[in-house]
Amino acid sequence: MANVFKNILKNRGLRIRVIVFFLIVIFIPIMLNIYFIYSRTLDIVKHEKILASQQVLNKTKETLELNFSDISRDISDYTNSLGTGASIVKYHQVTSKYQESIEGHMLREIKAIVDNSYYIDDAYCVTNDGRVYSAANKINLHGEKFFESSLYDEVTRNEGDEMWFNVSKNSITEEMGDNEKILLLVRKIRHIIPEGTKEYDEENLAKNNKVVGYMLAYVNKEKISEIYKKATLNDDNIIIIYDQSYNPIKFHSVNLSNIDREKIHEQMKSSPLTKEINLSGKNYVIGLSTISPLNWHITSITPVESLIGAIKNELQSSLGLLALISIIVSLIIIIEILVLSKIITQKEMVDYRLRVSEDVNEKLRMYKHDFMNHLQIIQALLEMGHPDRAKDYLKNVAQEGQSIKRNYEIGIPELEATISSTIKDGEQKGIEVVVDTIELPEELPINLYDLMKIITNLIKNAMYALSHSEDELKVLGIRIDYSPGVYIFEITNNTPIISSDIRSKIFNKGYSTKGSNGDGLGLFIVKKLVNKYGGELELIVDKSGNRFIVTIPEDID
Repeated sequence: MANVFKNILKNRGLRIRVIVFFLIVIFIPIMLNIYFIYSRTLDIVKHEKILASQQVLNKTKETLELNFSDISRDISDYTNSLGTGASIVKYHQVTSKYQESIEGHMLREIKAIVDNSYYIDDAYCVTNDGRVYSAANKINLHGEKFFESSLYDEVTRNEGDEMWFNVSKNSITEEMGDNEKILLLVRKIRHIIPEGTKEYDEENLAKNNKVVGYMLAYVNKEKISEIYKKATLNDDNIIIIYDQSYNPIKFHSVNLSNIDREKIHEQMKSSPLTKEINLSGKNYVIGLSTISPLNWHITSITPVESLIGAIKNELQSSLGLLALISIIVSLIIIIEILVLSKIITQKEMVDYRLRVSEDVNEKLRMYKHDFMNHLQIIQALLEMGHPDRAKDYLKNVAQEGQSIKRNYEIGIPELEATISSTIKDGEQKGIEVVVDTIELPEELPINLYDLMKIITNLIKNAMYALSHSEDELKVLGIRIDYSPGVYIFEITNNTPIISSDIRSKIFNKGYSTKGSNGDGLGLFIVKKLVNKYGGELELIVDKSGNRFIVTIPEDID
């Protein structure tokens, strides 16, 4: 071994090969880890952004449905009234005085609909004999023109009583050349004759439920567009509404010149969900949903680059700094080896060759170990959504070269101290401690003293079980989390697995798996304290090991 080391120092070519080998052992794993962190973080961020995009789309859809439902209800309350249909039928059967009374009543009701609805600009009642009643006459509707229009043909073909249309104004008016698209809600007005009355015709049932007119509500598109104009995820996010024939309802100007509309329409017809697709050579996140009961469709279109652009730049900056540090360290190692190879004389080589070899190997292991730890901490900070903290940590590594310091920001010093003590104890006993926590608020629904008794009892039990396990891999997990309405505290030991025959009695008072070393009170006390705060204590045994899960409700009655 001594001769080999001596030959390496004397032979320049061999010395360079050894240096290159050491660099490969250190540098390549570091760069691969950097690439893994970069890719993994971008995937996580993109997934979260896609979920956020779907949530925005769903909330916008629900808001639209609610407002369309309100509009429909305002109109249907009028059309479904027995008095409305009866007034239209009896209009020509009464004197002119009563006709004026009927007209006045109908106009008042229509005006009330318009006044009470933010979205309805005007409402029209068109009777079968061509009479038109309007609150403001904003689209200059004429009865004869309406009954000659394609809109009327489509209404009569439809068996339902309510229909929504996005049509040009001149299709139902006498104004030529006006192709402005308007949004109309059309409802049929029926004259319903109740069974048992004199007018009820048992032989011709159709006469008892006859369409005698139509109600048209002119809906303001600009006001509808206000619902979703400000609901977009970011400046590049576009929300578009399509009718049942997949034609865009242009509530406001949308630039789709660079987007393949046909692909969007195909996607809408085949798969109404959120996914990533390629349009015109660019990746987009397309969110699709249906607006009930109109059977219209709402689409959210967002470039993938705009979703992850900010974090991508931040990652490139942070990880670039880490790559630079690894290069500097590699150069330091090269210089150190070269200097050593020059200053060590032949005589010194005989005396110190073994010590130098061990020193170099130890430094290489130290640098590799330290940088792996740095990478793990940077990865954790990025995945937890703290890119600024990750960047600051990298700067500290570059400027000061300080040792890695674990920092679990729980917000409760007692818990942090317990976890720190557990980690140190685990290192001495060959137990890996994995911690996954959130920052807790200062005010918790549980007394801090009781919470510490719960946590420490569970940790002590897990440490005892792991320290007496013969398995080589020993892992203790500590997870502190919050789910809507509850706080979660989970302690896991991967070995030994608790057998099924004792799982049901492990929480009983006096029962212990430690034999003469236990009093059987630890888990019993934990369960009693958890019940005190209306929480739950559950043991789940799965592939990760024995999981003791405590849930404490946020609001305790």
